[in-house]
Amino acid sequence: MIGDPLVGATGKKGALYFPNNIMMYKHTPSQKDSEDFLTYYYENMAPLWTKHTGIGLPVLKSIAETPEFSSDANAAKLISVWQPICKTWAAPGGDALFANVTIVDSTPAMTDWAQSLLSLKETPKESLTTLQAKLEASLKK
Repeated sequence: MIGDPLVGATGKKGALYFPNNIMMYKHTPSQKDSEDFLTYYYENMAPLWTKHTGIGLPVLKSIAETPEFSSDANAAKLISVWQPICKTWAAPGGDALFANVTIVDSTPAMTDWAQSLLSLKETPKESLTTLQAKLEASLKK
């Protein structure tokens, strides 16, 4: 079962997610036709989510609201609890991107930190102290 989002020191919840998106441009010759095509395309991909064979979250509310999709407790929780607080790297007004993002994104320091949490080999404070030391060492390189 999927857990609840962690609450930060400020009392806020947040998460980062990585959608597989299809881009549509503002200056396309036919905006309406492009929108109609994408709606058709995703409506016809519904079985990926209603038969639980796809990955990620459905892009249409109509798919997420089907009994077939919501019968999966984890999928339903992703939509109701996690999706509302998630942002992407480039979310408007967001601060997820910063100069040293590559130091914290999918690096050995982050992997080691996650493993220390999951294995319970360190207390949370010890694991965060170790993470901070490794990240600071990376910044000095």
